[in-house]
Order: sequence, then structure tokens, then C-alpha cells
Amino acid sequence: MTLVASALLDPGDVVLVEEPCYLAALQCFGLAGARIVAVPGDEESLDPAALETAVVRERPKLLYTVPTFQNPTGRTLSAARRRAIAEVAARRGAGCGWSRTTRTANCTSRANRCRGSPPSRGTRAPPTARR
Repeated sequence: MTLVASALLDPGDVVLVEEPCYLAALQCFGLAGARIVAVPGDEESLDPAALETAVVRERPKLLYTVPTFQNPTGRTLSAARRRAIAEVAARRGAGCGWSRTTRTANCTSRANRCRGSPPSRGTRAPPTARR
């Protein structure tokens, strides 16, 4: 994660994170000099409406969320919620890639775009996840 943060982020870049967020991710983004902005959620996790508002207001370089067994809450996003988050990213000009190892969503505004939900277990990540 530190390697990805240092490769994608410049000091002062905005990273949107779900609230609460995995502590190690916050530390990695902080070490890269990013400005971290928490996006409020609901009982399922990241709220797509709040995400859209944050994307418009902050113009982030990266969105960090863990859709499967989120740390520290343990929540897993439904397929509908994953699609809604990907649709916000696509509609607002943020690309979205899904990591196949942790199935963590990393959406960047300057990377390639993808649509839909992350791959199911045992499938390869789309080329947009690899930069």
C-alpha cells in the first residue's frame, strides 16, 4: 500500500477514505503527504450520495475503500452498493480499479476508468487496476 501511495500521490493530493478507515492506510497516505478527507457512510458503509458530494467538492486523486470485510467494521458492500460507488466514480470523472489481492477499491481521477463492481473471488483484476 505504501508503494501504491508513493507512486500515485504527490504531497497535497486529496485522498477520500471511508469513515472509519483502516489505520495503516491512513498512515501510508499521510506519509505520502496526502490530504485525507473522510466520507461519511451509513449502516452499509460508504454512502454514494456523500461520496458524490465529496468528489465534486474535493476533486480527489484517490478514493480508498475496502468493499469486502472492511477494517475495522468487518462490513461487506452489497453488489448494488459497489455498482453505485463505481457509477459515481465514472459519472464524476474518477477512474476506478479493484485490487484482486485485498479486493480494495482504489479510484483515481488521473488513472484509467472501469465500470461495475470488483471481480469476484478467484478472478483477475482488470487492467485498470494495474498501472
